[in-house]
Amino acid sequence: MEPASIDEVPLLLEEVRRSGDKVVVRGFGKHSPDVRGVKKLYMRKLQGYEISGEELVAQAGASVTKAQEEALSLGYMIPTTYDGTAGGLVASDMPSPLSTAFGNPSDWITELKVAFPGKVVSWKALAGTFGKLGAVLEVRLKLFPRPKGVYTHSKTYDSIALEEVEKALKMRPLATLVEYEGSWRVYVTYDRKLDLEGFSVDEGAVGLTYQPSKRTFIARPNGFTEFVELVKRVEPRLAVYVHGGSYAFFEDPKNEEPLTKWGNLSTGKYLVKRLLDPTGIFF
Repeated sequence: MEPASIDEVPLLLEEVRRSGDKVVVRGFGKHSPDVRGVKKLYMRKLQGYEISGEELVAQAGASVTKAQEEALSLGYMIPTTYDGTAGGLVASDMPSPLSTAFGNPSDWITELKVAFPGKVVSWKALAGTFGKLGAVLEVRLKLFPRPKGVYTHSKTYDSIALEEVEKALKMRPLATLVEYEGSWRVYVTYDRKLDLEGFSVDEGAVGLTYQPSKRTFIARPNGFTEFVELVKRVEPRLAVYVHGGSYAFFEDPKNEEPLTKWGNLSTGKYLVKRLLDPTGIFF
């Protein structure tokens, strides 16, 4: 199913409900694993967006990359490095290195419209529900002034130096990214160049290139030190952390117990799902 207008979406979902089928919502389809045996609702034709002042209004299938380019040309930015659709950004509440200074997508949403069978609900709390609580139709986001300078400081550690990294995180960074894959790679971005011992400096920001898979788990560590402790405890093949991000990623961990599978709803959101999606059509 590939609706050409927003009005078609709740009607298509009503058809799915009546048929007794289940459905998954997709944008470009590049950030989510393939799911078989269910219907797919592709939102990629709903590409409209508009920037007005310090706000962006975007349909679910609008390209975040294209909207970002226009925002930057106007002296603003969407504080994310996400390269999918507006709907995917909101549905995943995907953190990016810029979450450190600007928060996560759910923090800058001012209005969110979500489709259900036969109806549309406007509720910001439906961000971060992975398309399992409805189909994102349209979102209104706050834009931020484009920084005048962007300098990324990076360093590799065989054994992480907690005090050194924690000190760097307290110096008002714009963005952060920590990647663990046997060794540690730390990126800290500021609006100015700093003299941090052992760190190399490059102009520009680092993006989050990690793509979740079927073996991705998440957690919400309370700070960098707790993230490091989690890495030691769960022994992942790969881990990714953004200071201030909505969650951290752990790929193929040996110990899954303290983690949550990527894409699963929290207990509170499962209760909301029972109210808004009682027949369980959203897979």
